[in-house]
Amino acid sequence: MPVDEFLRRFTFEPSFMPPKAKSREEKLADKHSAMAEKHRERKEYFSAEWEYNKALKIEPENIRANFGVGTLYMEMGETDKAKSVFKKLAQIEAIFEDENKHIFNEFGITLRKTRMYDEALANYMKAIEISPQDENLYFNIARLYYDKQDFAKALEWIQKALDVNPDFREAKQFKDVLASAAKKTDTGSTISEQE
Repeated sequence: MPVDEFLRRFTFEPSFMPPKAKSREEKLADKHSAMAEKHRERKEYFSAEWEYNKALKIEPENIRANFGVGTLYMEMGETDKAKSVFKKLAQIEAIFEDENKHIFNEFGITLRKTRMYDEALANYMKAIEISPQDENLYFNIARLYYDKQDFAKALEWIQKALDVNPDFREAKQFKDVLASAAKKTDTGSTISEQE
């Protein structure tokens, strides 16, 4: 169907914003990032790093490439390099657009799994600044405090998730687990870490 006919016959949703066109540089950087991700999946870390760096030479503020190389460094155990990338990424203006909240969430998840709790929490909080009504972000903070075995704080954050979405089934289930863990801690028992 020709575009003009499509536009004549259909209307956009009121909240719909058509995606902005990508520049040639953005497309090329995304292509290298996609190749890097394939290398990363196959645990070909040096090839992945090379592709991410190619993308960053083309477009230094490419969010996908910066996020990818930061995560790659975490997987490689190079936490100082990863921290440097995450710090750089936080300074890119476009990162604070609503569509990029998932990046801070993914950083938080990656950092939590490597027990870099303060850094993970900072990333979750940035995601919440962008999207304060996303119950999953509050859930993930509760998960972080669970990993730290701070069950009282975890309960506070899981309640925030439920305040946003009272029907959030996983949050209800996690709240029960947290309440049980908090009770065991109060009685002197400890709970082992779960993943």
